[in-house]
Amino acid sequence: MKPGQLLERWGIAATLMALMVSSGCTVSLPKGKAVGLESAPGRPERTPRYEAQGWIIARGTLHNHTIYSDGRRTAEDLLKLAQVQGMAVLAYNDHREGKFCLGKKLCVQTGGVGKVGYEAYFQHLRRIQEQAKAQGMIVLKGVEVSSPYIYNYGKFPRLVLAGQFQHFTVYSIEDPVILEQMPARQGVKLKPEPIPNEKPFQEFVSYIADHGGIVHAVHVESGQDEWLGPAHAVTPPPIGNIHLQNLTGFSILPEGWHEKAGGPGGMWDTVLLEYLVGMRDRPVWASGDADYHGPEGSLANATTLFYLREFSESEIYRAMREGRMVALQGEAFQNSYVAEWWVSDSGRPKEAVMLGREVTVTGAPKVRFALDHALPETRVRLIRNGKVIAEQEGSEITFADQEQGAKKEPAVYRVEVVGPRGQGKVYETPLAPESELFVNPIFVRFTP
Repeated sequence: MKPGQLLERWGIAATLMALMVSSGCTVSLPKGKAVGLESAPGRPERTPRYEAQGWIIARGTLHNHTIYSDGRRTAEDLLKLAQVQGMAVLAYNDHREGKFCLGKKLCVQTGGVGKVGYEAYFQHLRRIQEQAKAQGMIVLKGVEVSSPYIYNYGKFPRLVLAGQFQHFTVYSIEDPVILEQMPARQGVKLKPEPIPNEKPFQEFVSYIADHGGIVHAVHVESGQDEWLGPAHAVTPPPIGNIHLQNLTGFSILPEGWHEKAGGPGGMWDTVLLEYLVGMRDRPVWASGDADYHGPEGSLANATTLFYLREFSESEIYRAMREGRMVALQGEAFQNSYVAEWWVSDSGRPKEAVMLGREVTVTGAPKVRFALDHALPETRVRLIRNGKVIAEQEGSEITFADQEQGAKKEPAVYRVEVVGPRGQGKVYETPLAPESELFVNPIFVRFTP
């Protein structure tokens, strides 16, 4: 169980205890103490930035927590840790929740950003941004919204709670009032409610997007089925969140790579195909996130490489919106980057990396993928329209798609690079990859 999920569990359990002993009160949860950072080595553990073929390729760590919520590092120490671990981009995503309530009167303080206020949180992070700039780094100000809609469909006192594991990270919102007014609950009603399906989650995502924000669905393969005193908390993995309209992206690593989510033919491929044929206004992009709470773990648990034209915060947000990202996990890929990822019917194009691009061809598409250098114990899988059409050992592949060229039907291509496999579990997910890399797709259309 991840710390953020444990925080929710404590909040629900503490509120239930308050319910049993009082007709109305507020209970506070103990706050974890900050763990200081040990002395840092002289050189970063990884290369923070590469420059190749006109791109600045910046290593980013998304979805990280501090003592503002349930993390164990201060904001300042998290920045130092990011520098030590070789990150060029660091995103802060403390939980927004400041309390959890059953009904209107029975509440527990959970110590998220909502407790201190978004303005105070952002002011602090603006100071951190200045420190980062002096060190050649970029800091992103964000929050994690855990469960914008928790609901109860059981009769008191046997509550049945659902929606707890619908988590989203939010970026590119500068006005704290927008976050203060977002349609997100901080508790449940005591009376049973109808099961809402996706409507409240769609309303939340659309609200953020309509106000200029970026929303990523996270933990899409993490669910819950347990008893918290008299309450049964049950939420299946919210894989369907990938399908929400106006969503910018989802964390394919570490918890979104399986068959039903980011695997071939899963929900991500369904969304990409819907965009390809005009059923959606925008695609959904894949990223990697750390969900770091510390002190254990690493900011490189799963990382994102941003492909930038300039090294700026605004350009990082453009890369997020346009899919110019590579998600990777594991030591096998830590010191590599995607050097070629293109589709053409007339030879190697001038731009050799086409993350998120749309291409028009007349003949059979030639698809090319390569990392900047060969890696041992890896194999490449080329996926077209949700199906694996080619697979070979190594860290590069070239494929002439004569079949699609004959059909002249639109196609979406993407690549997964499989590295050494893990033997244990990562975030309670069986058979988790020790090393994995995903690129965002290229959309191909044929001239009439």
